[in-house]
Order: sequence, then structure tokens, then C-alpha cells
Amino acid sequence: MSRIVLHVGIHKTGTTSIQDTLCANIDRLAETGLVYPRPQYGTGHHELLSGRAEMSGLLPLAYSPDGGADALWQKILRDHAGSDRTVIISSEVLSKHGGDVADR
Repeated sequence: MSRIVLHVGIHKTGTTSIQDTLCANIDRLAETGLVYPRPQYGTGHHELLSGRAEMSGLLPLAYSPDGGADALWQKILRDHAGSDRTVIISSEVLSKHGGDVADR
């Protein structure tokens, strides 16, 4: 059974450094069963929160992914739900999210 780890760090706590390191080592992590989905923009997964009403004003339009955030979540589920991998999702924007990301 796969697992999802949410890395939620408020701004200015080193979150970007962790994202940079994870992103730079995507292939090496995959060899060990850890998945850091390649972000569409930058090194964090901010685009996974775009389009949510409670996120209005927190993300620039540039973070709106092709096909929408729901399509990205569905791809992650399709690619990893039946595996024993651990998927790591990281975004500072998650620290401002008021709802349950797991409801996707």
C-alpha cells in the first residue's frame, strides 16, 4: 500500500531548501521507493493547491497547471495507489490550507 507524506512548512523555515534537494534527487529517491513527483513549476508542489477557493489570492496564476490541480492529484493516485512507494508532496502553501487535502 502506498503512502503520501505531506511536507508542510511555513515560509522562511527552510522548506525551499528541502524541496530543492528532493527535486534534484528525484531519480535517486525513486530507486529507494520514495517518489517526489516532478513539479510543473519550480521545485515545490504549489500547483496541487491551485484552483481551490480557499487558496484564492495565495497563488499566482502562473501556478495554474495544465488540466487543473485535480488532474495532477488523479495522476499521482493512478501512478502510485497500487504500489508500496512513499509519495512526498511539499509546499509552503499547504501551511495556509484550511481544508483536508486528502478529500481529493
